[in-house]
Amino acid sequence: TILDDILESEEEIDKKMNILKKILEKLPGDYKKVLELRFLENRPTKEVARILEKSEGNIKVIQYRALEKARELGERNKYHG
Repeated sequence: TILDDILESEEEIDKKMNILKKILEKLPGDYKKVLELRFLENRPTKEVARILEKSEGNIKVIQYRALEKARELGERNKYHG
């Protein structure tokens, strides 16, 4: 039924959010802060730079490296639970 599909979707979203939280917890401070501000709080790069008192260029570099590290951790989680 549609209700079952919705409940399954919510369970899947919960699973993915738990994985994301675990990955964020494993990231170094600046990586975690930048990803939280950019993607969980949906703030623009310029605002993140102001908040963290860094240049926009530096935020972009941190974001790139953080996403690479998060992907790596996500792959490990995928294969090792």
